Amino acid sequence: MDNFPPFTASTRKGRVAYSLEGDSGPLLAGFHGSPGSTAQILAIMDKMGLAPPRCRRLAVDRPGYNRTPLGPCRKITEQADLFAALLDELNIEAVDVIVAFSGGGIMALEFAARHPQRVKKLLLLSAATRAHPLYSRSRLVKLMFSVPGMNILVGMSYIFPGLAVKGLIAFMSSFSSRQRQQEYRAVCASQEDRNFLLQILRLNYPFGRLHPGLINETHEFLTVNGNYAGLKLPILQVHGRCDSDVDFTHAEDLCKSVESASLLEMKTAYHLIMAGERFNEVKEKILDFCGIPPAEN
Repeated sequence: MDNFPPFTASTRKGRVAYSLEGDSGPLLAGFHGSPGSTAQILAIMDKMGLAPPRCRRLAVDRPGYNRTPLGPCRKITEQADLFAALLDELNIEAVDVIVAFSGGGIMALEFAARHPQRVKKLLLLSAATRAHPLYSRSRLVKLMFSVPGMNILVGMSYIFPGLAVKGLIAFMSSFSSRQRQQEYRAVCASQEDRNFLLQILRLNYPFGRLHPGLINETHEFLTVNGNYAGLKLPILQVHGRCDSDVDFTHAEDLCKSVESASLLEMKTAYHLIMAGERFNEVKEKILDFCGIPPAEN
């Protein structure tokens, strides 16, 4: 998958890089994580079966990531308005579902709050829904998410792919040592899951194109209000109990404050909930929520 989206639009709020594909079915808008890119959210949607020809897809590089500059859109509210401006530019009145992963969840919620007529549903995957510290936990984590640090990690994943997979599982989960080993064996037993985890890591290269967005959000996410009680649209959250990146309480708290929000709890899942056979238990419910009929046998 190309790491760069094929299109760029100059809107009244600024420039946006995006991908638009598919001819029929519900229109799904993809918001990537922190860090991330259009390629990341499309890879996640592919893994979940949210792909043409069963739907149409609009995915964006959020401000500061890849080919969408930060410009004047440093605040999450401004980024939500930038997406509305992109919809205007593309003559799209509303999207059927916003599919938001991890840090993209905050922008999805802000967009729904500020432009309620322009989105019908939210699908939040391991999503941050309130103030979130991102990657400020330790000096080692800060080093990992520096430009040289991440570029080295991606390069090492080609030399030691098994070690890279183990590292991802350890970083994104609250598993015990034994559980991590079990998950590693399960991932390696599936070529699809192994390749998916490596793909998500490798899409961070070159990290210099993603770093401005991450640094900006490291500060912006600390000031998020998180008051979305006024939202009325259906919201489906899918979150793993063993997620060490975005704590499970993000999903629980949103459900407590937003009456229209529901939660699919995955007891043994971590941040990349779509990896592993456990995802099959919730896949049909997700497709149904998105208005996508089951695949024909």
